[in-house]
Amino acid sequence: MYAITKSIIEDCSTINGYCHGSINKYTITATIDEQKHELIFLGRLIPNKPLLIAFHGWMNNQYYSFYDCDPGDLNKFSILCPQDRSGHMRAGSWFLGPRDSEGYFIYPKLFVAFLDTIRQKINPSLSVFLGSSMGGFGALIYSLLVDVDGVVMSVPQTTLDPNVHYFRRGFGNDYARVHPKEYQFPGLKALGISTRKSFSEELKKSPYLDISHFASLITSPSDSIAVNLCSKIKVKASFSNFYHIIGTRYDQVKDVNGEYYRHMFLPLQSALLDTNTRFSMNIYPFAGHDAYIYPSEAFKYCSMVQSEFSSAPNQQYNYLKIKSKWIPTSALAL
Repeated sequence: MYAITKSIIEDCSTINGYCHGSINKYTITATIDEQKHELIFLGRLIPNKPLLIAFHGWMNNQYYSFYDCDPGDLNKFSILCPQDRSGHMRAGSWFLGPRDSEGYFIYPKLFVAFLDTIRQKINPSLSVFLGSSMGGFGALIYSLLVDVDGVVMSVPQTTLDPNVHYFRRGFGNDYARVHPKEYQFPGLKALGISTRKSFSEELKKSPYLDISHFASLITSPSDSIAVNLCSKIKVKASFSNFYHIIGTRYDQVKDVNGEYYRHMFLPLQSALLDTNTRFSMNIYPFAGHDAYIYPSEAFKYCSMVQSEFSSAPNQQYNYLKIKSKWIPTSALAL
């Protein structure tokens, strides 16, 4: 039986020397089914200001979002970085975490408690998710489980299917090059989903691990698997208000056919279209895998979009008179 009986957030310590000053290290502890779990995150909380939650990438520096922040912007909104140190070599678990006694990933449950506690504590005027690569996957799946005003994803993974090119290419692993059919990506192997069979079985419990699968479930009136599952863990099962997607035509120099775009971007775009969800995209015509947008610019863009929506609430599917600069400033242009 799933139940959160206690959720506490507390300041653990202050870390000096980062992001033009200092940031706080917070821990949220939640008792779920009589077991205590915790999630650490870094950031600054400012009451009654907008909230930006930045998800870091696999094996990425957990402070990257703060290095990229302009000092003048850090007092304008709250920014938090959940720390995913689970998975292979503690490099990240795509923000899924360990499993509970019933075999479900624990972070989706814990993150719901985390965000609810944060919102009660600071009462944000706007909530935005930001993430790149694995962090983009985290921003995406949690936007399916809790409501936020905007989601900005750069080169996100939108499926953890072990058969897609991104997880098959080996990342320089000699065994993958010599034995491509037998190779299993370590990050997925640590999650127990490194084979086609194990991934298919996991989708029955965690349909959000593949965006096409999730969208097909929530748009089918005859199939309520996703809705029933999300009801079980007390979350929603739908897309959030708005998405902005940033990427490149090719993921890296050996992605000569653009497989990353085919496997990760096209399914997401189709899912957003099928669910009639509002979104925008910036796709650069080269090979690369990076964030491409600063946290402050992601927040400013989502704020501007929400302002445009609220200025004409009855015309959201018609042409609006745009008075703002609609293309967000990317890291490439600065």
